[in-house]
Amino acid sequence: METGPASQEILQNLLANRCCDLRSLQPATFLPWLHPLLQQWQQSPIFQTRVEIRDIRHSSSLLRQLERNLRHAEHQDQASQEFSEISQLEKELANTTKALTGLEQAWRSTTDTQRQKALREKREGFRLRHHQLESHLNHLVDTSPTRQLVLQLKEQLDPLKRQLGLVDKERQLAALLRSQGQGSGRAGVEFETRAVQAAQRFILPEVLLPDVSLTQPQILTSVTLGAARMELDQVVVQVPAQKGEAVLVLAVVETKRNLNDLAHGFRQRQENLAWLTGTTPGYDPALYRTRSFPTGHFDREVHWRQDEQDYLFRPDSFRLFQPEPTGYFLERLYFITRPGPLWGVSSAGLSRIQYRIATDTHWPPDSEEDLKTYLAWCQSLTDSLETPDLLRLYSTHWAKQIILLS
Repeated sequence: METGPASQEILQNLLANRCCDLRSLQPATFLPWLHPLLQQWQQSPIFQTRVEIRDIRHSSSLLRQLERNLRHAEHQDQASQEFSEISQLEKELANTTKALTGLEQAWRSTTDTQRQKALREKREGFRLRHHQLESHLNHLVDTSPTRQLVLQLKEQLDPLKRQLGLVDKERQLAALLRSQGQGSGRAGVEFETRAVQAAQRFILPEVLLPDVSLTQPQILTSVTLGAARMELDQVVVQVPAQKGEAVLVLAVVETKRNLNDLAHGFRQRQENLAWLTGTTPGYDPALYRTRSFPTGHFDREVHWRQDEQDYLFRPDSFRLFQPEPTGYFLERLYFITRPGPLWGVSSAGLSRIQYRIATDTHWPPDSEEDLKTYLAWCQSLTDSLETPDLLRLYSTHWAKQIILLS
């Protein structure tokens, strides 16, 4: 599939051939629905490592019992009278330790005698404070029955975890998660760059107004306008040639790397556009009260600065946006995404399903009732409007407002 606007045929093909909606499943079709996802997840080192950790826990009833006891003891500790003071002391001690490290580095790196003396005196003050905090903390910990129980259980648990290889696996998982986060950040930046290029190529020519009083359209990114609950991925605006006039918004563009996340973006943009156009009751003003908008309504002008240029927005900047008879804002609301299978649940929901399967020592379900419970939990992660519904909504007059990146 080439990059470009979708058509009715393309969207209908996605719905007909690549849609397996979680919301429509029955217990008999749940495991077949999971099968291709499991095949995909099993290629992930993170999933594999979580499964290995799960299997280690499953193999040792003593480990599971000690972990349950520790969770219960930690809950009791958090409810104790001294917990708050212990937590505050631990925080202050950590900050003091950091300060001492910084002062030591500064003292070693300077050759100025007077500065060395000042740093040495300051360091001694922090050392004294560190000793006082440590003594007070040790006393509280030693006299706290709940904290002592937590420490005793950890002393029993830690060597068992090392013996079973769990400590090494947990370290391996932490390293994989860090690497995944870094890779995801890079992929996100690359996708947003491609999305801006796609908007310039396919959206700008569609929304441009032939008005000589307006300049060429521009694409603003990550626009919040100082509002709560709103970050618009792309806003296409035309700036009046006359200074001091507000921009005219030609399009709002939602970008999602995962096709299954379109519905979440759509739901949030419906609320945002209701707020931006003053369409009540499409939003709750109480949720939008900020220092910039104390009334909770978009009732004043706001300046947005990007690339060293100032853009003035007023409520009438969004006058081209009107709700359809269905109540939805569709015209001039664009989406940029990538084609893929439609699961009827967001990527966040899929991640939660993946995590539960990889970590639940009772997986796979061994009874019909357990299977029903699993399915009901998975379906609880869905919304009444998911991406299949959105594509059906757009697969008539607005299909071209969904841009698919190859």
